[in-house]
Amino acid sequence: MVTRFEKRTVAWMLAAVMCLSMVLSGKTVAYAKDNSQTDVSGGAAAESSEGTEEDVETEESVPVIAESPDYAEENKEVKTEENQETKEAEKEAKATETFGDYEYRILDGGTVEIVKYNGAGGETVIPDSIDGKEVSRIGWSAFANTQVTQVSIPSTVTELEYYIFLNCSDLKKVILPENGKLETIHKFAFSSSGLEEINLLAVKKIDDNAFWDCPNLQSVTLGNQLTAIGMGAFADTGLRKIDIPDSVASIGSSAFGGCVNLEEVKIGNKLAYIAENAFSGCGLTSITIGNQVKKIGQSAFARNNKLTEVNIPENVTEIEYAGFLNCSNLNNVRIPESLEKIGGHALDLTAWYNGRENGIVYAGNVLYDYKGDMPSGTVIEAKEGTLGIAGYAFDGDKNLKEIKIPETVTNIGDFAFHDCISMTSVVIPENVTEIGKMALGYKTKEAAQSGKASRMAGDNSEKISGFTIYGKAGSAAQTYAKDNSFTFVTQNTDNPMPSGLRIVPEVTDTTYVIGSGEDVTITCTGELKDFVNVMMDGQVVESGSYTVREGSTILTFVSKYLDTLSVGRHTVTLNYTYGSVSTELKVVEKGTSGETNGTAGTGSGSTANRTNGSGSLVSPRTGDSAPVMLWVLAAMCAAGIGVIIIRKRLA
Repeated sequence: MVTRFEKRTVAWMLAAVMCLSMVLSGKTVAYAKDNSQTDVSGGAAAESSEGTEEDVETEESVPVIAESPDYAEENKEVKTEENQETKEAEKEAKATETFGDYEYRILDGGTVEIVKYNGAGGETVIPDSIDGKEVSRIGWSAFANTQVTQVSIPSTVTELEYYIFLNCSDLKKVILPENGKLETIHKFAFSSSGLEEINLLAVKKIDDNAFWDCPNLQSVTLGNQLTAIGMGAFADTGLRKIDIPDSVASIGSSAFGGCVNLEEVKIGNKLAYIAENAFSGCGLTSITIGNQVKKIGQSAFARNNKLTEVNIPENVTEIEYAGFLNCSNLNNVRIPESLEKIGGHALDLTAWYNGRENGIVYAGNVLYDYKGDMPSGTVIEAKEGTLGIAGYAFDGDKNLKEIKIPETVTNIGDFAFHDCISMTSVVIPENVTEIGKMALGYKTKEAAQSGKASRMAGDNSEKISGFTIYGKAGSAAQTYAKDNSFTFVTQNTDNPMPSGLRIVPEVTDTTYVIGSGEDVTITCTGELKDFVNVMMDGQVVESGSYTVREGSTILTFVSKYLDTLSVGRHTVTLNYTYGSVSTELKVVEKGTSGETNGTAGTGSGSTANRTNGSGSLVSPRTGDSAPVMLWVLAAMCAAGIGVIIIRKRLA
């Protein structure tokens, strides 16, 4: 007879086995789920990674002028920072004393700094000494927000500090001695004042925003001691004419931006770079550019609607983005032979550009643009002697099939061939040393939008599937291909790409039935000796997956490889040392209509990469039947144990 204890023992052992089976079952199912999640997240990660690589931030391509800076906002930040510096300086400052209308302090060098003006305003003469000590500095905000109308500054002063005449709306004139010691006018020194004229013959440096927002300032005289004019120094003033001396070596961005009354500018012969927005939004009718200028900056002369002609000197090699954009009456532009690089839209919306005939437009030796609608299948051959291809030159020209670039070209600008979706490959000469942002191999994601419209809202670009770059090893072309993850084919021949490179439709298969066991053959007119590789949906196919033979090129994919492809349409690209050609292969399942392999035209041209040509591997879900098996095993174990106990009991 089986005792209660023995029955309980069997029950406990059965329960233990059951729990063990549930634990094992749970682990197995969890493993299967984790496996599934890994597949999904892995795919998402890959997609995310690809998006990160392709979605490179870009500048706007639309012809929009970079406006003069919002100085109010900039000044607010600068003032906050500088006021903090002032407070720190004041903590360390020596005690101030009073002399007439002035508060002053003694500096370490034994000279005097005027700290504050406490007078009633009107005409004021600053003393050259106090208590026998020379006045060398006018301190921060010393006259700010006062009612002075005229101020005479002594020859002993070497510095005019920040904000000294800020918001002095009654101030009309400041008298500076021509033989004085003044070297620097610091930031915002005269900003938002009523100043009408000033002589700066002895000054060596004018700092950022020193005269910003002085709408009544019509006359400024600069001397041959001056070496630098800061950012926004004379922006939004009432200047009518400015003569920049030969001594000036640098002009900051927007230095004269927004001077709507400024009609005449003469730039000296030491300046090498005319900075961004330097004279944008002015009323210029006459420009004289110094003979040492080599680069005209972004939007430097943009929106000067009264300007009718400009003579760009011989030393200029580059005009940056939007340099003369929207100078609507600019008709006569002398472009030097030295010019080799032009940024996008540099001459757009000018009378000069509007007067060009449709087709290829050159600005000197730079291929500037293609004007008008481009016919389907267009092949362009840039003329010999071309030095550069301008930024945005062919942006949005979807019918451009091929560009032949001569050896003389040294640079290709930003977005030069953006949205040229019919161009799937390009040969880049070795002399090209600079290729701009997204210049080659990119298109707009939204098919409904043009490239320009898309980038108005930010960069919205992706790579053209299967885009291939041909060039010399170690060249800028190879660097660009590597940096942007494009296929690069090293040229081993100097022969140009044959114009007759094409797929032969009569002997090219365009459909494959999965599991049919039949091979697919593609025939191309390219010479076998120049064949490099074949790509399926932009991915290079391993050589063991196909064979090639002459005639001119007969390429055959083996069925074993074809069976790994997903159902749908795939782009097949044959790469040669001098170019590429594409066709389309349709993969169908057995039993579907049109399942027989055969020829049906070339399907030439590039299509979007819809699938992974090598197929996708999905981890199998394991352990789904494991719980049942473990329950059976548990029951068998429990029954076995019970039988053993009972047999022992009976024995």
